[in-house]
Amino acid sequence: MEYMDSGFAMSLRALQEGLVPKLKGAWNLFGMRSIDTMLKKTAPQWWYAYKEKKAFALAEKEIS
Repeated sequence: MEYMDSGFAMSLRALQEGLVPKLKGAWNLFGMRSIDTMLKKTAPQWWYAYKEKKAFALAEKEIS
């Protein structure tokens, strides 16, 4: 991707109410992030293909 003009992007995050969503967020931040980093270094092609397949499956589920 190449940007032709300057731009601005902002990402906002907020804690959800309840214990379960907070625990899931902590897992994503501290657990899954470490796993993702490790797999991007050790098996990048396989990991990318897996995540792409998962993303398409989730998108298809939402569409139907």
